[in-house]
Amino acid sequence: MTYDITAQNKTEEAILANTYFQTSLDIGKVRQGHLEGQLGYHIENLLQYISEHCTKNVAKLRLIAILHDMGKLGELIDNTHKYLPETSNKQLYLQKSRQFIQEVGEKPDDGYEPAHALYSYEFAKIFTDDIDILQTIKYHDTAYRLSKIEKLGLTENINPIIRKIFTPLNNKLMLQFMEIDNSGRETTIVSWLNKKLQQIGIVA
Repeated sequence: MTYDITAQNKTEEAILANTYFQTSLDIGKVRQGHLEGQLGYHIENLLQYISEHCTKNVAKLRLIAILHDMGKLGELIDNTHKYLPETSNKQLYLQKSRQFIQEVGEKPDDGYEPAHALYSYEFAKIFTDDIDILQTIKYHDTAYRLSKIEKLGLTENINPIIRKIFTPLNNKLMLQFMEIDNSGRETTIVSWLNKKLQQIGIVA
């Protein structure tokens, strides 16, 4: 498959030339919350949205968009039903997944951050040392996990967990990317996180 993803600087060129990145583009299936299916199409849509709607943090947002889900390659071993393309050489993808894990190190799901976000974070460190970019990649799906924990009543008060995780972050950038990542999809999670941050006195 081919995707309309064009590099705008040398860092993006290096990422697009990376074999793990190229393999990851075909990963994904159409499902609830991921209507684009393949990751390559998802990145296409995010970059187009950034180009059309964003005037601030454009370079950072582009890099986050390109890198934020690359770690799904590392999850293929446990999530083949969710991420493998319908028509694919399964063994080739699983081999690439194992190689990827060996290179970046195994990053099991820790309960708050999905494994793919942790893998994406480690992969992103190959290309940037910008802490705001790296932390946004690492925690971009954490609010989903925390909102589910709260909804299921698995903790009496989610706010201390939110305070611990989000206080050190550039939450303005985090919320900006989350809104982009959810463009055309369910966006209540952005409002949920923004409200929680305000409740505990974190100004985004």
